[in-house]
Amino acid sequence: MFMIQNFLGKPEESPDLLMMQHPIFTTWSYYFKHINQSVVLNYAKEIKANNYTVSQIEIDDLWVTFY
Repeated sequence: MFMIQNFLGKPEESPDLLMMQHPIFTTWSYYFKHINQSVVLNYAKEIKANNYTVSQIEIDDLWVTFY
């Protein structure tokens, strides 16, 4: 509560309903830390090939050189 009150604040809007209606794909579940641009693009193509609709991809871990 301290962090919310002093630093983060509370959300001003509700999340987009599409985020709750469609799956959230994450690179972690398939690739763990072994990701790069071509891996993510291929993952997106696989998602599209399986006819999933509007959604989001969470790119997780080591897409930057350091935390």
